[in-house]
Amino acid sequence: MYSTKHSNTYPDIILTLATPQDRNNFLKSINDFKQSKKDQLRLQHIGFTSPMAFHVNENLTRDNYDLLKAALKLKKQNLIYSVFSRRGLINVKITKDDEPIRITNQDDIRKIQQSSSHLFRNSSNHSF
Repeated sequence: MYSTKHSNTYPDIILTLATPQDRNNFLKSINDFKQSKKDQLRLQHIGFTSPMAFHVNENLTRDNYDLLKAALKLKKQNLIYSVFSRRGLINVKITKDDEPIRITNQDDIRKIQQSSSHLFRNSSNHSF
């Protein structure tokens, strides 16, 4: 799903791709662009004339959407390095070089909140 920052003014654009593989390839392309350009994705990058920035979000279940929001709060608190969804599941990286950790419930979020970031960085196995 595409969503502009000004969704009160501009409607969301919802895409339905033909296959899960098409969806995964599309999301990977978006991620690759963001990693290589270190710039915001703009509508003009995909053929529109508008320079407005936009964001791509997966269509998540209500529970996974809530987990994503909670994990984004942890990122804002600098308790984790990154948060992302892949194939509808929420993943976090405690540090840049860590392997992604799947977040499956609010208990996982609480465990990260209750532990200091240095404990995670010193642990070789970040399992919940």
